Parts: sequence; structure tokens; C-alpha cells
Amino acid sequence: MQIIVNYRVDPRVAAALLPAQFRPRIVNGHAVGGLLVRDDTVEYRIAVESGAYLLNSETGPLLAEELPRQVYASFAGEERVDVSVRPAVAWRSGLFGDAYAAARFAGMIAAVPVAIDWVRSSFFARLGATADCALLLPDVPMSMDLAA
Repeated sequence: MQIIVNYRVDPRVAAALLPAQFRPRIVNGHAVGGLLVRDDTVEYRIAVESGAYLLNSETGPLLAEELPRQVYASFAGEERVDVSVRPAVAWRSGLFGDAYAAARFAGMIAAVPVAIDWVRSSFFARLGATADCALLLPDVPMSMDLAA
């Protein structure tokens, strides 16, 4: 199971987190933060003009449960993450036009749009970021080299 939650981040806040050679990628007036929850790892990222910049990564025990109509994950490391998502009847995002655009932005070849029941991230809360949208990633490669 892999869940990605996209956050709307103030561009000035995002820029302050990045080394000088990187600039945050701006979508609809916001920098884009990403929370990736998978296996026993949680990653916190900021989208930059050339891809994504990994701000922090933690490994530790992840409590996860996949039910027919809900996926839940909880992680307690240096940061605290709790997220619950369910199949999206109406997928909404202030950053992206649709779930396909969100998946392509993240470099994904396949993703399932999901609605956020709740999400708590101590990392993104400190940044004053707002959860925007979420995708459930199937167990397939994250990207594909089409030239091969």
C-alpha cells in the first residue's frame, strides 16, 4: 500500500526549506508538498522545477489497514502521520484539474483517486500547509522508461 497526499504550501515557506539552487514548482499560486506513506517509510517532499526535493524521510513501524471502503495508516516517528482515505465519488483538488493530472505531476503511471477522510501530519502542520488531494498507488513501478 502506498498513499500520496498533496499539500498546498505557501511558496515563500517552501522556498525557505530548499537549498538556494532549487525553486519550488508553483501550481495555481501554491507550492506543492507531498507526503508519501509506504511500507515502513514516510517521506516529506516539495515539488521543485526539476522534479521533487526530499525534505525528510523516516523509517519505522507503520500501522496500516486496508478495508474494502477505507485505507488507514498511522506512523509515529520524529513526526506524526495519520491518514484515512476512501474511494472517491467526487475527487476534488485546488491544485490539479483531475486525478490523472495529479498522478502525472508526481511521475506516477498508475494511481487511484481517493477522498481524504482525515489527514494529520505534524510536519506539514508546522508549515501551515493545507491537504489538497490524495492518491492510492497500486503496487506497480513508480515510473516507466519508455525508451527501453
